Amino acid sequence: MVSKAGMFNLRYTVRPGAQFGTKINYSNVKFGQLTLDRGIYAQSHQRSSGNVNASDIERKYGTNVYNYLNNNMSAMQPVIDSITTPELESNAGVTANTSKTSEEVLASVQNASTYGELSAAKTELEVGKDNLTASYNDEVSTYVDENVQAVLSELGIKIPTLDTISGEYEDYDDDMKKFDNGQNVCQASQDECNQKLPEISQKKCEAKSRVDALSASASNLKEQIKAAKANKQDTSALEAELAKVEADLEEAQADLDKYESQEKALNDAISQLEDKKTSIEKDKKDLTNYHEAESQVVDKTYQIAKDDDQKLNEQIRKLKNKQREIKQATNDINSTTTNGSDDIRNERLERLQKEYEKIALDASDIFVDLDALVADNDGSKNVKNSSGQFYSIEHYDEAKKILVEGETDI
Repeated sequence: MVSKAGMFNLRYTVRPGAQFGTKINYSNVKFGQLTLDRGIYAQSHQRSSGNVNASDIERKYGTNVYNYLNNNMSAMQPVIDSITTPELESNAGVTANTSKTSEEVLASVQNASTYGELSAAKTELEVGKDNLTASYNDEVSTYVDENVQAVLSELGIKIPTLDTISGEYEDYDDDMKKFDNGQNVCQASQDECNQKLPEISQKKCEAKSRVDALSASASNLKEQIKAAKANKQDTSALEAELAKVEADLEEAQADLDKYESQEKALNDAISQLEDKKTSIEKDKKDLTNYHEAESQVVDKTYQIAKDDDQKLNEQIRKLKNKQREIKQATNDINSTTTNGSDDIRNERLERLQKEYEKIALDASDIFVDLDALVADNDGSKNVKNSSGQFYSIEHYDEAKKILVEGETDI
């Protein structure tokens, strides 16, 4: 938010939003010819009257009103500075929140009432859509763990690579078909794994039984050998048999390890494929939200252009009226007024200037909003909605002359 003090020094800037910068340089915003320089009324106003000059004012009041303000600025400045209120803060500029969900992005577009808000929502939309597209495309061949895929390949099961998506508005239907196909591919792979799983589980059980039997046989032979040696008997035949059993046991254990690994890989693949189907379902919902948001941006831009233009016209009308009041107050010299009325007159001018600044700031916020819209519309002041209706922005140029170029017809 920008305080009034920034406007006094004509160094007014709009707080930037992420990915959204205003197109107007506020250092050039003059709010017409009625400006403050460190809170001092501009000397150029003396030339606004064709009949009254500084000497006339000095003769009538005894003190030139402008010199009065200049000479008393040290005392008046604290009062001027103390008038800063929330109403004299700029509402232009919106910060984009790129961590929003697709539902929140869609709501941001739907609820945008200014082009600043819509621009921030468009940024959030593009970031969300790009993240979705990049995330999906990065995982088209790795949605099942690579180590799991390596084990599955031993069983003749290949996890297919999914088709990448573009994420572009015009490719929405094609991308949705690719999502559907991806879910079908995952289901087919799941079915293949489920069909293979009972066979592998059976082989694992058989291998486990063989390992248990051979392990028991080896233990029994070791006990026989131990007893035979205690009785000083020949153990060569028993030891030969033990060697064969231990070799068979090692082979059976290798089979068991293999089948356990394959069973685990099949179960992991089934789980990961299920997760991918769920993930794709979310991607479908997100892409649908982004597509709907993009479709509404056109109509929102049209409506905001129309609203901003009408609001700007009203603010410019108020601005001109307030300019007239200030000039009238500046040139209002009553011969019966005493020197003591200078304070009252100056207070009136100060109040009118504050009122003018408030209107000027409001007008400038609207102008900045509309200026950003026009810039994003390739500089054209004609906008079209989704129904093909055109709206021509009428008050932009007049506002620019008054707020930026400092021109006025008052």
